[in-house]
Amino acid sequence: VLYLAFMLLLGLNYTRMPLSQTMNIPVERRSKEDLHSVCLILVEQLNIARENVAEDENGVMIPGSSISNILKTGYLGFWEVNDEYEILRIPKLRAKGVLASRYWSYTGIVGMYFPFFVEANVNTDVVNAYIPSTVLHELAHLIGVAREDEAEFVSFITGINHPDPDFIYSAYLSAYHHAANALFREDREMHANVSSKRSDGVRRDMTAAREYWKQFEGPVRQTSTAVNNAYLQTNLQPDGVKSYGRVVDLILGYYLGDER
Repeated sequence: VLYLAFMLLLGLNYTRMPLSQTMNIPVERRSKEDLHSVCLILVEQLNIARENVAEDENGVMIPGSSISNILKTGYLGFWEVNDEYEILRIPKLRAKGVLASRYWSYTGIVGMYFPFFVEANVNTDVVNAYIPSTVLHELAHLIGVAREDEAEFVSFITGINHPDPDFIYSAYLSAYHHAANALFREDREMHANVSSKRSDGVRRDMTAAREYWKQFEGPVRQTSTAVNNAYLQTNLQPDGVKSYGRVVDLILGYYLGDER
């Protein structure tokens, strides 16, 4: 009964037509030069977006309003792109902050869609800059975007179009993170070139994130990653946890598929 409920509430969505087709985003093999050029676009937009957010006494990004407001208003980014991407239509829904977020971090998990309660759950203990994009990612799951790379892309599209600067910055930060990691694997010199262009504020936020996650390294996180990897592979995502990184193909298609 539980398996049937899971398939009806989420599982069948893993077999849906790829988002690249429904959103008309060309996904094809790209050169490292293409990747480098998109990384330069992302870091430029990232630096601009960073100027529009608040920061604490240590120079690290903090929400302009509150975490509660971020959880409540993620849907607004979806509403902004409804005319262009009808598949992303969403009612006025909110994400749920997990009370035990601090302990949840030991698993390395930042968000989870729980289909049986139709809940988009978000770890609110992590570095603030990454919370808005996680909210959008989990809301994407809630409306049936099951594959991780596609949910991450929906988070990017809805984030950069969101009326709240916190969401815009978080979306560019997450996209830059994925794209820069891909560039690092392809060409370290190109990666260094892009990395050197990050603003001081962006550097501080990324450093804060690295320091945060160092606290939770250990066997619990390794086991959690292995379980998540097996779950994704079982649900038609053979790359497992690496499937998150395929969002770069969609981001490249978004920027290079036409003149934007």
